[in-house]
Amino acid sequence: MQLKKLLLVGILAVSNYAMACDICGCANMSSTLGTMPQFQRNFIGLRWTHNSFTSSAFTEYTTTDNFNEYDLYGGYYVHKKVQLMGIIPFVSNNSSSVENNYTESGVGDVSLLLNYTAFNNLDSNKKFTQKLIVGAGVNLPTGKYTSEEELNSNSPSNFQTGTGSVDYMVNTIYTIRYKKWGFITQGSYVFNTTNASDYKFGNQFSVSGSLFYQKEVKKQIFLPSIGLQYENLDRDVNSRNYYQYGTGGNGLYLNVGMQVHLSTISFGAQYAVPIEQNYAKNQVEAKDRFSLNISYLF
Repeated sequence: MQLKKLLLVGILAVSNYAMACDICGCANMSSTLGTMPQFQRNFIGLRWTHNSFTSSAFTEYTTTDNFNEYDLYGGYYVHKKVQLMGIIPFVSNNSSSVENNYTESGVGDVSLLLNYTAFNNLDSNKKFTQKLIVGAGVNLPTGKYTSEEELNSNSPSNFQTGTGSVDYMVNTIYTIRYKKWGFITQGSYVFNTTNASDYKFGNQFSVSGSLFYQKEVKKQIFLPSIGLQYENLDRDVNSRNYYQYGTGGNGLYLNVGMQVHLSTISFGAQYAVPIEQNYAKNQVEAKDRFSLNISYLF
């Protein structure tokens, strides 16, 4: 297997950024599989993603919400153009302030995806090469969801590990390369449905573009990248059929990352800094995000 075939050719926009805070109903699974490496081979891996938010909307004290997600993920090519993917997340959320400290942990919503390679000549010897992937998937309600009426009074609104609903997603990834330079653009949309408690989390849209460079050193491949990501979260609709206060918003992030490929092992890191943001009508401030991943290729 040539090193070129181990190349990271895309970043799958299907991750689960858990976004929330005392008033932020973005809490549940805003997103996209995190920045998920897209390989030319079958793989299985682990990933850790961290997000945090602060707010002082209803009190003189600042509340800090930390969201950690630990994913077991894998991808398998059932055909040279068709890839099945699955993600099993474990979520650990913590909200802390001078007045209160609350933690919610457990299995999150499992994701299943099907990706189709519409076009690919990245392995050719041409100066300009490109690849296009389109996909769709479903989020299953395996995570815990507690209705508004049953929530612990100390629990932040929508501070959950699951949505309680079957949700759907579509995504596309386009990669173009010139020699060792390349550009990846990706987009995803998550359609959330109403759960059994008549609560509907807002739909989520994300689009990004990243410039990367491929550096080969002996049998290792280094792929540094830099780019921008924009996300928009629609407002939630509660069981009374009103928009949930403190939900929705958007943000623009600067992303930097590094992926390293060995023969059968790949590992990487990503870091994102908010440039512009407006979550919950500016009552919530998003902090830096980061993630680590390691994958075994077979």
